[in-house]
Amino acid sequence: MKKLLLLFRLCLYYIVGILLFTTLFTITELYILKDSGMNLKFFSSYITNFSNNLLIYTLLYFILIVSIRIYDILSVKKLNEKLQKMKKGVN
Repeated sequence: MKKLLLLFRLCLYYIVGILLFTTLFTITELYILKDSGMNLKFFSSYITNFSNNLLIYTLLYFILIVSIRIYDILSVKKLNEKLQKMKKGVN
């Protein structure tokens, strides 16, 4: 049950993140294009950018998840080693 809840949370974060990432990317693009004299609609640009940004965001998301997992594993290993040294020092 705990793993299912974690998986659900990761999927929810992914969906919310892709929507925010695409929205911010589209708004930034529209401001740049507006400064250069072009005028585009937000919704049509959003749909175009969504398909383009899906791969980029997916790669960034999984790199972030994997790096956090590796960091957690290494920090737990380091803390366990310190705990073992403390236990040896007490005995």
